[in-house]
Amino acid sequence: MEQYAEIAKIVAYLAIFFLADVYLLYPLFLIVAAKLFGREIKEKKEYAPTVAVIIAAHNEENLIEDAVASIYASDYDKSKIETLIGSDGSEDGTFPAAKKLAEIHKTLKVYEFDRIGKNAVLNNLLKQTDAEIVWFLDADTRLSKNSIKESLKILGDDSTGCVIPELKISEKDANAGGMGEYLYQKYEKVLRKAESEIFGSVNAFGPSAYKRNLLEPIPNDLVCDDMYFVLTILSKKKRAIFDERISVTEVREKAAGEEMRRRARLAAGGIAAALARKELLNPFRGWPAVFLWNHKLFRHATPFAFAALLAATPALDKSSFLFFFLVIAQILLYGGAILETLLSKFEIKFFPSRACLFIVNLNLGYLAGFFKYLFKSNNAVWERGT
Repeated sequence: MEQYAEIAKIVAYLAIFFLADVYLLYPLFLIVAAKLFGREIKEKKEYAPTVAVIIAAHNEENLIEDAVASIYASDYDKSKIETLIGSDGSEDGTFPAAKKLAEIHKTLKVYEFDRIGKNAVLNNLLKQTDAEIVWFLDADTRLSKNSIKESLKILGDDSTGCVIPELKISEKDANAGGMGEYLYQKYEKVLRKAESEIFGSVNAFGPSAYKRNLLEPIPNDLVCDDMYFVLTILSKKKRAIFDERISVTEVREKAAGEEMRRRARLAAGGIAAALARKELLNPFRGWPAVFLWNHKLFRHATPFAFAALLAATPALDKSSFLFFFLVIAQILLYGGAILETLLSKFEIKFFPSRACLFIVNLNLGYLAGFFKYLFKSNNAVWERGT
């Protein structure tokens, strides 16, 4: 039994160190490295290229109008903006609604596709534009008035290829899923900002701006489109810059269960995207490799560390501080998640339990994403949650 206890202790300490490295040590490392190796962007206010805003939509009848309105509310020269909407086999009024909007906005083009998946829709829409800059937008996100103009200042620097805006969560989205996503994005903001100052962030989440000539077609339905695009930029030794002055607001309300499924799609697509651009996994690629391994791939492995702690705890010496610490920590984490599922039924808001449920769902999503990738499940076709 003592031998098993020693093995369990080693496993537990390794798992704790791994989690600490992913969630604490890596962010601290980035903050220090940004101070030592940060590079400035030479913004060009006079840079005024043509811009295409691309939206792939499936059953977004209720959201598409406001998304388009946010584009044409931009303070950038409207004559240099075009919008392309692709309906991915929508079964509601998305396509007719978009066609009606095209009658109002003459630079809006609408295309209807069979249910071919988001990645195929984006590839087809990219072929329809020769704009110098492409903004990808989702139907449930809203551009801020200055988003396009501010992103162009950064893209005017020859060293850049992508601009990643800050994601803001709609204030009405105050349930566990929305609150968890809000906190997660605050944490992600620190990482994206530091990585951008050093070279470029490896983490995009959908709405982003790119230099069109640097993009390549999405290779399959397994990869996450936004991550594949940003890794493509980095593979060409161009910078992907996160800038909090530029923002988009996500308006779709999030349920905690739907968030877990979304995380599974993102995790599976992220793994596939990283392997599709496997040249960036080579340590000799420098900063992009450091960021990709630590920010994305190691984080997707955290469910296995949590599982290792669950498995190791019963075998530990029951009189040790490590055993006591892990038992209390896991009761608080998993008990808090269970408590939140009960409180949410009565619409009772309790922040600690919301945080616990989000952490658990996040890691369940990562785990589901791993198996989703392992079984090569289509990642570009899904049904929106209600």
